[in-house]
Parts: sequence; structure tokens; C-alpha cells
Amino acid sequence: MTSFSTHRRRLMRILPVLALTVAGCAGGSGTATNQTDAEPGPPSSSAATTNAVVYEVTGPGPVAWIKYVTDGKTTTIQEDNVPLPWTKSFSLPVGQGPQQISLLVLNRGEVTASIMVNGRLVNTNTSFGGSGDDPMYLTGQI
Repeated sequence: MTSFSTHRRRLMRILPVLALTVAGCAGGSGTATNQTDAEPGPPSSSAATTNAVVYEVTGPGPVAWIKYVTDGKTTTIQEDNVPLPWTKSFSLPVGQGPQQISLLVLNRGEVTASIMVNGRLVNTNTSFGGSGDDPMYLTGQI
């Protein structure tokens, strides 16, 4: 027989993921599924002074535009009529305080977007598109 404390520990592990899944499904066009790993983990030993960030979008698309944060704060870049698969990699310095990482995708068909930090999945979302102008939005913090 499983004890109450074992059930409680299991529930406490899945509640944050469930909350982020529900929050991630609220935004974006079409139907979306969202999986989040809240902690990006420590930087790899070979890059102790930087965090390696990778944004990735895959699927049949099409994608009208992709916007992404490049400095961990507010600087964004937009790419229009993006062919898939699409990947952007860059580094952010360690020890600069909280750094926001964000990826917005305006898609008209099925796509999956992901954010990875130091090889660890931080956020992923699959959207089946739509006809509106409501982008799929992924975010994380280092």
C-alpha cells in the first residue's frame, strides 16, 4: 500500500508542470500543448562564464514571423516568412542577475517551438496554428 506522503510528494512534483501547462495553453493561436522544465540547470563546465541558449522551431509550418529576446532583457529580433526548421543559438553571461528568454512564433500551421539552456529543455510548445494574429509564446528565466 502506498503511503499518503508518497502520494503527496508525487502530486507536489507534477503541480508546477500542470500549472505551467495550463498557463501556456491559454495564449497562442490554435490548440497548443506545453511542457516546461522550470530550472535550466547550471552552465556546463566548458562554458562556466556563459549560458548557452538555443531557440528552435520545427514542423511543416508555415511561419509568418519569429521574434526572440537576444540579451536576456529587452532586445528582440524579428525574422519574417521563416523557413523551417529554424534554430538560433547564442550565449548569455552568468552572474548578471535574472535573465528573461522569450520566443514568439506566429504560425499558420503545426509547429513545435523549444527553448534550451545549457542543453536542458526549459520550455516547449506545439501549436496547430490558426487564422488570427495571436502568436505562440514561450518564456523562461536564467
